[in-house]
Amino acid sequence: MNLQVIGIIGSFIILFLGSISDLRTKRIPVYLLIAGNLGGLLCFLCRYYQELTGITMMIELVGSILPGMGLFLLSFLTGRKIGAGDGLILLSVGMFESGRMTWATLCSGLFLQSVFAILLLVLKKAKWDTRIPFVPFLLAGRIILLFL
Repeated sequence: MNLQVIGIIGSFIILFLGSISDLRTKRIPVYLLIAGNLGGLLCFLCRYYQELTGITMMIELVGSILPGMGLFLLSFLTGRKIGAGDGLILLSVGMFESGRMTWATLCSGLFLQSVFAILLLVLKKAKWDTRIPFVPFLLAGRIILLFL
């Protein structure tokens, strides 16, 4: 099986399991984060050992993990208004997928969550401080990107 396909499957599994947990408890289990990041790192190393070398590999690694690390750091800068688990899940996706796909997943997830939040506000089903799980929107964005 192609390593790129394995990466796509791995990222979907992490996003799917993370979405279920995020919707139910608004938390991401530590074991899922550890498994996702270790699996993603293994996939990254295998894939890029075959395809890339040297500086190209480092550029791809930075591009892949930057969205997740940025979201993780924003969690602390915002006083946990953004969940740290969201950033760590995106970090896993970044290691399973390419940098370009990770950025696209983040952007599409943010867009979908924004549309949903605006809809809830217009319908008066939520207030400005209502917490909305983010990982399900990352999953929805990644599914949309799969078909584009």
